[in-house]
Amino acid sequence: MIGGGLAGSEAAWQAAEKGIHVTLFEMRPKFQTGAHTSGYLGELVCSETTMIGALSNYVTHASAADFQPMKANFGLLPPFVGDQAIKEKRKRYQAYTDRALKDLDAFIRIYQLHKY
Repeated sequence: MIGGGLAGSEAAWQAAEKGIHVTLFEMRPKFQTGAHTSGYLGELVCSETTMIGALSNYVTHASAADFQPMKANFGLLPPFVGDQAIKEKRKRYQAYTDRALKDLDAFIRIYQLHKY
């Protein structure tokens, strides 16, 4: 398997569970990109301005005092602050969506991924 990200780690684990000998090749810890926050395998590297990135960040960094398993909503995303604050809910949700799409496009471009 090439890549110890979320998909590569899962694929390697599933294959190993079926008795297939697996060698997992990963660039970290020797090389690390700006998207990575640790040297661990299976790290999800989406921006926390996207729902999957925000949810991953919330689950892995939430304190026991305020952890709510069903908190997958717009309140989970990093807020717009200062001059960027948006009071009207519909406009704020549209701004969250626009920001997430922009960040996903940048992620796809940086890592030379292909949209299907």
